Amino acid sequence: MKAPALKDPSVLDDVKERAARSLVAQLLKERQANTAVATSGDGKVEWVPASSLEAQEGPNSISQQEAETELREEFEESIGKDLVGVFASDIERIKKELQPTYAALPKNEYGELGHTAVRYALHRVFVATHGWHIKGIDPEGDTFNGTSPSEALKGLVPDNMQRLIEKLLYGRGFGLAEVAVLGAILENVIHQEAIAKTVAVFKAFDIECETSVSPKLVDFAIEHYMAAYILGVDVVTMTQKDLVNLVAQMPETYPGWDATRAFTRKIREDKFGNRDLSLKEIVAVVVDVGEKHGSFQQKECVDLKRDIMALEEAKNGCVPVANFYSAMANQGKWQFSESPEYLRELGALDESDPKNLKVMVPNYIDGASNCVASSSYYSVCCINEGEEILGRIEKHIQAPDAAPEDIVPLISALSSSTVPANRTLPTPLVQHLYKIATVHEGRVPIHSRLFMQWMHNAYPHESVYPHVTGTRKPRLPQVWVAEEHKEPTATKAQVDGFISQAALLHKQLHKQGQCGAWLDQEELYVPWKAHPQHKFHEQMEEHAWASTSMVALLTAIASMILMVIQVARALRASAKGRQPTKMLVA
Repeated sequence: MKAPALKDPSVLDDVKERAARSLVAQLLKERQANTAVATSGDGKVEWVPASSLEAQEGPNSISQQEAETELREEFEESIGKDLVGVFASDIERIKKELQPTYAALPKNEYGELGHTAVRYALHRVFVATHGWHIKGIDPEGDTFNGTSPSEALKGLVPDNMQRLIEKLLYGRGFGLAEVAVLGAILENVIHQEAIAKTVAVFKAFDIECETSVSPKLVDFAIEHYMAAYILGVDVVTMTQKDLVNLVAQMPETYPGWDATRAFTRKIREDKFGNRDLSLKEIVAVVVDVGEKHGSFQQKECVDLKRDIMALEEAKNGCVPVANFYSAMANQGKWQFSESPEYLRELGALDESDPKNLKVMVPNYIDGASNCVASSSYYSVCCINEGEEILGRIEKHIQAPDAAPEDIVPLISALSSSTVPANRTLPTPLVQHLYKIATVHEGRVPIHSRLFMQWMHNAYPHESVYPHVTGTRKPRLPQVWVAEEHKEPTATKAQVDGFISQAALLHKQLHKQGQCGAWLDQEELYVPWKAHPQHKFHEQMEEHAWASTSMVALLTAIASMILMVIQVARALRASAKGRQPTKMLVA
């Protein structure tokens, strides 16, 4: 398949520049609606980053309104006027999903989120709602600000586009509406990729999709796309024969295949019945499948959690490795096959007692080995139950920190799928919470490693044990194989060895205690200080970094937008032998 427009460097630069312009235009619109002037409550002028539009304005500079008008025209010309309306509904939905987390995250002196908090918030909302782990947003074992996005952008974005965004960006942080805009754009990028790959299936089988398509052929195309999607292969590079062989193997390769086929058919039937579909309607089905697939496959995660919890001895969120492998060898639980080395990298192996290794239930369920699908941009994994519990805490506290005496009754009242409401917390657990507060001048920052470690002990089957940053490197199985040149599954010798040791360790298997060693090592996932007053030079350094990082984040996201859309256009054009037309997500 040819896509000449994407292979011409000058055209590619133009595509990226217009994509970035469209993003800035939308952000300017949101900023104009939510920000008046850069003054504080007492009327004093606040510090403004030198790279911002406010600082650049002068007698020879364009006004914000003129800049927005120019960029809006670029936006509408490059993608289409209707796309703004399409984004609007997504933005409002994401705003509601983000609201509790946004309200609880630490703000800068302008009342906005910095780059680290934006990345953290977007990761939280996508994991909690879709089970999406998006590349560049997911920390992947690192910190949320461990690597500056600007380093990853070298050679990907034109220099003049970088300078344009730096000049136009306010640099004061992100409000709720702006974070929602970024979230909506990320979702749209993901949907456009799915659309492009579904159209590639139509092309591979010479199915005309510009006119009405029968429901049978729609199901046929989506099933072939889903097979490649679940197995993490690129459908665009596959021949018709490859696709046929792939689908033929799915019932044996993926036990949930029949249920997945029924799931996609039901979405198509619920939306449009059994009539022929237009291309726009096919797009709507594909988008809906992408939105709902995470929730659909969560049923498998619930079953997996039930099965692994049945192997516990102490009912503390940990399963002896011997029991884990015995279930695979003797009970047909083929899923429990990861090697100790791979379990360690996933963050699922409790090695606090080297003679009695254990698998941590929530870390295993949340691990990359249980992701059921992947694409160029993200992986679909189990929806993290701990994130949902933290969201309820954020909704109640509506602040980045709280006193331990306020947290204890809240957690006592909060239930989970395995923990009843209105319980009495164990005294050692309460003592640990007060100990955390002593580190932070009497407050407990809720977006911190120590608090999440405490939450793991409060909800041992739902809240993931937080390893110290940099000590684990979770990777998908196929990535592990490519990088480590070894299989992620345990050998027969390893399985037999652990099972044979089980009898000798019988007393230890029944040993009570917490799952995962308590470490008094703190990490703040987003910047937080007990006293928000900062020295002026600290403000300057923090905001200079935040401005650069946010520019890079914006540019990174912007550089993807039209590239994916261009692929979809090229696929359609290739099928029809004419210039691409615009494709919108309905």
